Amino acid sequence: MNRFDTRKLILLFILTGTILVNCSQMNQEAQYQSTQYQMSQPQKTKQQQVPLLKKGLVVKYNQNGLASLTYNNHEYYGGEATFNHAIYADYQATDGSTFRIGGPYPQNKVGYGNDITRTYENGISIRTQYAVEKEDELQLTLTISNPNDKPIVNLPIKPFKLLLSGRPGGTTPWHWQKGFSIRGGHNVQEKPPIIGIETEKAVIVFTNQQISPPEILQINPELNQVKSGLTKALLTIGIHKKAPLLSGETRKMSYRIQFAPPGSDYIELGSKTYKDWQIKHPKTFKWPDRRPIGTEFLCRSGQLYNWPHNPRGWFNDPDLYIVNDAGKVTEAGKAEFKKRLFERADRIIANLQEVNAQAIIIWDIEGQQAPHPISYVGDPRIIGQTAPEMDAIADEYIQKFKEAGFQIGLTLGAPSYILDNKFHWKATRKLKSDKETVAELADKIAYAKKRWGVKLYYLDAWEVNANVSAVDIQALHDIHPDVMVIPEWENYQWWAYSAPYRTRNLSESGTPSDVRAAFPDAFSVNQFHGIYEEQSIFYDWILEEVERGDIILFHSWYDSSHKHGTKHLYDEVKYRKQRNPKYVDAELNTLLKLAESAKPAERYQAAEELGKKSGVREAVNMCIDMIDDRDWVVAKRAIDALGQLAAPITIPYLKAKALEFTEGGDSHYWYKNHAYVATQALGQMGAIPTLQEIINTRDIQVSRIQYAIEALGKTGNSAAIPILVKLMNLLTDSDTSEIKVYVAKALKKLPSDESAISALINALQFKLKLGQKNCNESCLQNKKDAIKIESAKALAQQGKGNPKAINALIEAYQANDRFSSKYFTNMQPVISDALWKMTGEFKQNATVSEWRQMVFQAPQVPSLTYSEGGNKEITFAWRATGDYYTVKYGTSSGNYTKTIDNVTSLPYTIKGLAPGTVYYVVVQAHDENGDSQLSEEKMLMTSLSGRPPLGAAFWFDADDSSSLTIVKGKVIEWQDKSGNQNNLKQSVESLQPKIVKNALNGHTVIRFDRDLLSTPDHPSLNFSEATMYAVIKATALSGWTGIIRKGHKSKNAQYLLVANKEMLIATVGEGASQIKAPSGDYALISWNREGIFLNGEPMGGLQPFQIPLTGADNLVMGQGWYNGFFSGDIAEIIVYPYPLNKEDQQKVEDYLSEKWLDHER
Repeated sequence: MNRFDTRKLILLFILTGTILVNCSQMNQEAQYQSTQYQMSQPQKTKQQQVPLLKKGLVVKYNQNGLASLTYNNHEYYGGEATFNHAIYADYQATDGSTFRIGGPYPQNKVGYGNDITRTYENGISIRTQYAVEKEDELQLTLTISNPNDKPIVNLPIKPFKLLLSGRPGGTTPWHWQKGFSIRGGHNVQEKPPIIGIETEKAVIVFTNQQISPPEILQINPELNQVKSGLTKALLTIGIHKKAPLLSGETRKMSYRIQFAPPGSDYIELGSKTYKDWQIKHPKTFKWPDRRPIGTEFLCRSGQLYNWPHNPRGWFNDPDLYIVNDAGKVTEAGKAEFKKRLFERADRIIANLQEVNAQAIIIWDIEGQQAPHPISYVGDPRIIGQTAPEMDAIADEYIQKFKEAGFQIGLTLGAPSYILDNKFHWKATRKLKSDKETVAELADKIAYAKKRWGVKLYYLDAWEVNANVSAVDIQALHDIHPDVMVIPEWENYQWWAYSAPYRTRNLSESGTPSDVRAAFPDAFSVNQFHGIYEEQSIFYDWILEEVERGDIILFHSWYDSSHKHGTKHLYDEVKYRKQRNPKYVDAELNTLLKLAESAKPAERYQAAEELGKKSGVREAVNMCIDMIDDRDWVVAKRAIDALGQLAAPITIPYLKAKALEFTEGGDSHYWYKNHAYVATQALGQMGAIPTLQEIINTRDIQVSRIQYAIEALGKTGNSAAIPILVKLMNLLTDSDTSEIKVYVAKALKKLPSDESAISALINALQFKLKLGQKNCNESCLQNKKDAIKIESAKALAQQGKGNPKAINALIEAYQANDRFSSKYFTNMQPVISDALWKMTGEFKQNATVSEWRQMVFQAPQVPSLTYSEGGNKEITFAWRATGDYYTVKYGTSSGNYTKTIDNVTSLPYTIKGLAPGTVYYVVVQAHDENGDSQLSEEKMLMTSLSGRPPLGAAFWFDADDSSSLTIVKGKVIEWQDKSGNQNNLKQSVESLQPKIVKNALNGHTVIRFDRDLLSTPDHPSLNFSEATMYAVIKATALSGWTGIIRKGHKSKNAQYLLVANKEMLIATVGEGASQIKAPSGDYALISWNREGIFLNGEPMGGLQPFQIPLTGADNLVMGQGWYNGFFSGDIAEIIVYPYPLNKEDQQKVEDYLSEKWLDHER
């Protein structure tokens, strides 16, 4: 047997062995999978022809782990999250810095299916185990080992992707574009490790079964993959920086994924997690008194409005004279200030007493000399400096409230401000640590407690975590456990140590239900403010929150609707708590007698129960009598009951209530009557003609029209649509623009209708004019924005599947109108949201073309199939997907400076291009359905007519990106293209030249500015004759500026090209030739035994070469003698170690000229 046959036998043995091993392994895996499947399936009888689909949770595995996750026959497994289960780990060095080591992919895998251990290059091992231990509940356990000598401070592990149906919602806050994180990533909050997601098919609850130590738990949507109503979301778990995995430590982490039917309460499903959290992080803040709290805003920034004599802005009065022209507080000013302050205090005390308030918070006792965002100083320690006129009487002023029986509250400024000698607020002082922050705040509290006995503090912070943290709040509470801190911004755990501030105008809604799941007695302090929408709608929304224990803040310095609304709220809560169980579903006569009780709580319950007696005339008559009850809340409940009873006889009574006139026409005074409540009752009854009569009433207040529009939406009846469409199509101005906003909101609640869709489309392009009332351009823009926003939202409901509506939204998306509102920067996110709801399609930051393709099945993206470069042209073809095409191209990636429209013939040739130039080309397809996305970019290069002959000693080409090593835009190595490896290098960053793209004829050059590159001496660099070429541009010449040289001075230089002042000198040995240096433009310099040439033209002779080969030196680019650095660009240098013949000289010159200096495009 010869050697060849022996090799074949060995190879056959190896292959056979491999096949046998693989077959054995595959057989084992197949048996395992079959066994697992059989264990999870019911045994089939012979009569079963088709297997029944299994309800509940069904889990399947494969060789990589999880393979399927279905609940009630719907798939939730979205595939592997990372290629080959890649990971990365951050380690902590001894100096506290972090770094990453090792490869991301596993080097070894042991196990199969639901139990696999992977070991990575960095030594980390991760064991992943799945188990269905309870019905509809998947357990996921990770066991992670760290064999390294450094702790792991961050190790996110992505086990799989979720496939969610519809638009997920659930745990507050679920941020659609950012997902939800307990720890790590966006929305980081110190809170129970639980995420609840509501989908169309199920409620899914993710929990970390260890409350401590903290671990990563994130779910983030992949918005570039949302399609056909499905959302892929990435599950991330693992080691968090707050609980590092120490050297040599092995940690087991257990997670639970629960599935439940749609509509299930995720809080109830995760109740154990909330209870465990409360045990680990108990709530220590107690404040039994939940009565309302008044607010006092004494000032408006006088500095902002330039009130020199009232710089603190007291009482919002520009004419108040407190400070003289010298900046001193006058005695007369002090007296007038005290008089007005104490008169105001008397009014406030009366208002507080009327609503049985517990306290007053004075927001700006130090004045408001600084404009927003500082506004409120929040430091009572410096009141003598900031407001001496207040400091002199503050004790007496605060004592008035205390003697009246009210607690006192002040504002705390979370930052600390620097006040200069000119009394200007310059900046915030950055506090160095949590301890310093807490000490600063605690000292402010200690001062206010000692001087005035202050127990309530509004904590003014500009954003979450910007100035204080949950750690700070807890530490502050530990120091001052007897005070209530009301932080402006909050995270979950803050409710354990404080009562966070909430306001509807920031879309905040009382105390979140998941907070109460851990802390049942947690409460918030809710601001009652705004106009009609924030009051009448706010009332119903906040009623249950107050009943659960939340507190209301109200404006107390005037006879405000806030005050009366607050009183009504607390009265109604009181009546609801006094309900008597014996009257629930009581007999009619019992209720009729109860309705005549002297106690308003009993009359309230009577009206509530009578509303259940549908079709009973006596119940209707009694409720009609009760709508004029002397108690506002009882009358409100009787009107609600009439809406429930829906008796036609009640319509005239409700209409009369709806048209009750408010003196002054100010919607702030809605509490004086029951117009809003009565109008909504008419809507509940479906009394559309009556609502139309209210709208058409002559000289009616705008607020009444808004009430009626809202009620029309509540009818749910398409008969309301013509009335609303007519209102939407009416010309309006800034005075009545809110009508269109409410029409859009109402249409959103009604069945789809073509006329409604058309009206909403018109509203997207509506041009609003200024009315008679005070409204500037900014105000006008805000009103336009509101119309567009609500119209887009309404179209999302009205226009589902309607091509006209979808196309209108895409066109509005293309316009991308910018909003002046602080809550929206442009229209596109609003429209993206609407299009998603209409079509089930979504892509983050999608282009208009992408939307059209997603929604209207526009042409597919063309792919380039053929390309060829000619001397001054490129020819290419692509897969035909449309009726016609647009070609875009340019000389840099992503920057297409030329466009060719209406291309129909393939292949296509672009002529008149620069030779030897790289072009980047994309193609877009079009047809009647729209436009495709741009194709993938194709890089094409035109050819050159000549090419340098082989045999160069060295060749440096700046336009050859493969020859350059770039770091931070600087060249650290320039490789030699001759094949001799004479690569130029520079390790010192300050001496590295820069790369400049598209500098010359579309090509890249290297820019020198006191920089240099060099390579050590080598035999290939030593020669007796030479032909040299360089394309350069000199920008500054002085001294012996070096472009390229070998040798140190003229007497031992082998060859060089330098510039001395205005002269360009080429030397070889002791021979030399010089010309006036070309300035300000690029030039082709060449020199040989015949002399020196500029752009191919002879410019001077050269003596015969006499090159010394001794005392050789490095080859240097960019530096001459005596530190003479070159300033300018070097494009290409070619040096041959022998004299080229005429033909070869011409080839090189043609190549360089055509490439660098031919500017024809």
